[in-house]
Amino acid sequence: MIQRWVQDSDLTIDNTVGNRFLHNRSTRKTFFNNPNDDITYPVMTARKFSDVFNLPILTSPPSSPVAGTFAIADGVNWDPVSYGAPAYVTFWDGEYWYYVDAQ
Repeated sequence: MIQRWVQDSDLTIDNTVGNRFLHNRSTRKTFFNNPNDDITYPVMTARKFSDVFNLPILTSPPSSPVAGTFAIADGVNWDPVSYGAPAYVTFWDGEYWYYVDAQ
């Protein structure tokens, strides 16, 4: 089955810059675009993009993260991308942690 994107603007996967979340309203799937390898990783399925998940701020990495894991690093004791304080959202692609601009 071919999945098609519902495009809300001129933004496409190919021209995204930076760490972005992309949500397909038709399939209700959400993806994270990694600008380093230009690959989109499926991260969740949601009824709508405004669904919220709350994460605790961690002082050490999760013990067994799987690809697609989100975590909040405290930026002091655990700072996987050397971003520094304050706490920030990270994404694990199965090999590396990435900074996620949550703004």
